[in-house]
Amino acid sequence: MDDQKILDEIKDWFISCLGCAAGRREFSKNRYMLAIARTAQEARASFETYVRALEAREAVACLIICPTTSVEQNTYSVAQEVRRLSTLFSPLSEFSAEALATGHALNKKLYLTCPVTNVKVLFEDFDAVAFCPQSDDLDDELYDPLMSAPIPAVNFNSDVYAFSMFCRDMSVQKFKREVYELTSAERGQLYEWVLQGWQRIAEKTLGNYINMTNVEKCPVYLHDNNRYWFANHQDPAFAESVKALYRHDMPLIYVPKIFCEWEQFFATGRLPDFSETATPGSQHLDATESTLEAI
Repeated sequence: MDDQKILDEIKDWFISCLGCAAGRREFSKNRYMLAIARTAQEARASFETYVRALEAREAVACLIICPTTSVEQNTYSVAQEVRRLSTLFSPLSEFSAEALATGHALNKKLYLTCPVTNVKVLFEDFDAVAFCPQSDDLDDELYDPLMSAPIPAVNFNSDVYAFSMFCRDMSVQKFKREVYELTSAERGQLYEWVLQGWQRIAEKTLGNYINMTNVEKCPVYLHDNNRYWFANHQDPAFAESVKALYRHDMPLIYVPKIFCEWEQFFATGRLPDFSETATPGSQHLDATESTLEAI
């Protein structure tokens, strides 16, 4: 398949099949960078292009598509495919390819101009996650449709940066001004809107994931009045060799922490520190503790 057909297939998937509502939103705004990499050198070059696009505020997230390069690779299991992807991306990581394939994170920390405060801030949660078609195979021991894409790929994004852009979008839409130009009272209004809006996007995403998943084999559900979500993977692992249940924070939990950092900046000039909010908490839990709740 040539590169244009690959891109067309991925674009069709974004429009019609992608479960992540936030990802669809960025794609619709033309802020989801797509690239193709078949070698480690091309993977690194694609990531460097993404960083430049972030700095220019031309992108929020990036999907680096990694087509198979042999007939044999088309028969790989999830475990085999994520090892192939880990090998391509391990030069970007402090960990080995094997470590990335078995639960470690490929995390990049980037200084970028914050869309909310308009100052350079360290965003600590630009994490990479491996996706492959085999994850949608119910018979694969690592079955998990949340990790599925029509063509093998690696996704980079930061939840904190994406939320910051969402907040800026809403400020421009509602007030016709940047967040850092608002009064304290106006920021308070904005925070109410964006917290509820980001929560709705997250709930929509989880609803999509539940609908596409055999939840008896791969649990996915919301819990505690939609304050947490559970899934059979640890966010933000690049990939995993064993599936287990983990709890993750929803926006209702982590977004107020981001607000606190922004307000500290506006009140005192202290630069925001997202080290405690960058990665929603992941806590390994036994499946017997789970209770399904409706959205």
